Amino acid sequence: LTELFSFGTVYWWLSIKTGESFFSQDVTVLFCGLAFLSAVKKWPSWITGICLGAAILCRPNVFVLWPALLAIAIQNNLIAEKVNWKYIFKWSSLSAVSVILSALFLVYYNYLRFGNFFDFGYVTINGSLNIVHNVQTYGLFSIHYVPFNFHSMFLALPDLKLSCEYYIPRGWGMSIIATTPAIIYLVRKVKVNWWIAGCWCSIILSIILLALYSNNGANQYGYRYVMDFIIPAIMIIAYNAGQKVSAPLKTLIIA
Repeated sequence: LTELFSFGTVYWWLSIKTGESFFSQDVTVLFCGLAFLSAVKKWPSWITGICLGAAILCRPNVFVLWPALLAIAIQNNLIAEKVNWKYIFKWSSLSAVSVILSALFLVYYNYLRFGNFFDFGYVTINGSLNIVHNVQTYGLFSIHYVPFNFHSMFLALPDLKLSCEYYIPRGWGMSIIATTPAIIYLVRKVKVNWWIAGCWCSIILSIILLALYSNNGANQYGYRYVMDFIIPAIMIIAYNAGQKVSAPLKTLIIA
């Protein structure tokens, strides 16, 4: 499903944007991918932790991907369908150290910049007046943002405007389903095992955090924050697709 990731998600749009927030998200996806590759390939857990920690330095909210990585480690080390808890405790401890160190470095960096460990600069940011107003009024995370963010994630249709004799999308992005229709394959099958449960846990936690967040990614082609959890999502889609990509899934990828 390489084509799905490369051309069927908003990543292709992110990869050609030059703004620092877009670049940081590109790097986030890279290190999240390396973290999942490390877990799947059974590399040392500290490598998995370093990769996720590097992603957290770019976008702190991706710490919620750790349960998926832990679940993959559990799945890879089942002994006669039983969990080797001694190994898992060691794996968790070593991987968590790198993640915690990254988080500590990040909050200390905030202190050096703003004199506050938990100020990421959003209150005084030189950006959209609407976003700054929201943060100053409701905070960085609030249930106030849930309706707008939920609409952006799942319901928003493209705002088409005529430019250069073509109708092209503009505005604050559009639904995940509109930009990546193949995402519906997430629910094609219901299978419960360790790694799938872990991936779903990380996806749901990501959606909750993003729904509470003070903006949806601003001016963009699609809902770009979906890239925060696109890797575990595509892993489940690949599993649900089976050994052969069906005609319906091919159609959805092309769409």
